[in-house]
Amino acid sequence: INDPAAIDSVRIEPEWFEDPTYFKIVKACKETRAKGSNEDLVTLGQRFPDLVATLLELSKNAPFRADVIPYATLVQEDFIKRQAQRVGQDLIQTQDIEGVFKASNDINQLLEGSTPQTSKTLLELMNGALERIKDTSMGAPTGNSVLDGVLNGLKGGDLSVLAARPAMGKTAFAIETAVASQSKGRVLFFSLEMPSDQLIKRLWANTREVEMKEVFSSSPDVSKLQSAMIKSEGYRIEVLEDYVYVEDIASKVAKENRRGDVSLVVVDYLQLAKTRQKTNNREREVGEMSWAFKMIAKKNNLPVLLLSQLSRAVESTESKEPDSHHLRDSGSIEQDASVIIMLYRSVVYGIQEDGEYFDLIKVTKN
Repeated sequence: INDPAAIDSVRIEPEWFEDPTYFKIVKACKETRAKGSNEDLVTLGQRFPDLVATLLELSKNAPFRADVIPYATLVQEDFIKRQAQRVGQDLIQTQDIEGVFKASNDINQLLEGSTPQTSKTLLELMNGALERIKDTSMGAPTGNSVLDGVLNGLKGGDLSVLAARPAMGKTAFAIETAVASQSKGRVLFFSLEMPSDQLIKRLWANTREVEMKEVFSSSPDVSKLQSAMIKSEGYRIEVLEDYVYVEDIASKVAKENRRGDVSLVVVDYLQLAKTRQKTNNREREVGEMSWAFKMIAKKNNLPVLLLSQLSRAVESTESKEPDSHHLRDSGSIEQDASVIIMLYRSVVYGIQEDGEYFDLIKVTKN
């Protein structure tokens, strides 16, 4: 109920629940999910008005995502025990050998039914892998030809993290990627950091029709701004600034993906996002959110570019160059990401190499 998409990460059946109320809730959640949508507290409350108090209590006491699979396993095991006890009672009361064989058959079916039915043969898995290998088409381009040569674009189903300290150009890089990717389909740009007008100004600067300093000056050249606007008005980039909760972002992405023609999802940035999963542990909260963004990419088969801050620890090093362990708030970001890209501008720290400042795009995980 708190995290509707979690229902896809476990196997759970309504009949596993002895309590008819829970049976009804889980059945509703699964039926709605099968139609491509999700139930939440509001929709379930509307469907079952007599259960509002129960739903609120369940929501308040729900486990964290990491506990979902163990909890589902416990529910399944209790269901198997109850069914086995029923078969055992039938066996005690049987008067003939046919009853014994029937009880044995029931137990075997019960145990067989307790394993997931969605498994594939090794041959099916290998054929699927071969098809993906044969598909050499590029994913969503980043706008940097060298980086695209390394990554072959940002791939559908992958969570790609773009990390840097402030003033290194994360948002500028994300806009460059959005512009490059919009030729392949719509780009959903969730802007948590800055209002849309600031993002639009950076987009205009990206057209090269006007410089960044002119865009933000008190008396810009209007003709240049108009040229930038004309050049960018056809971009298929949708700026979404009213989404803060990762659950709402997940719902919006799923809805837009059902419409089709989405090439990339950008979130700027992780540490400004929130989750309705309540916890007093910031690291665990960020870990929950990074996992949620990974699931958004996987379930929608879309590339997700997630911007992230780095901790100040990077500035205590001699070179000031970032690495994966500098990701802020949670080591699970590194674990959940398929690709990690880090940005570094030596001019910020006054560091030169061979008498020159330099910019660095560093791939620390691929």
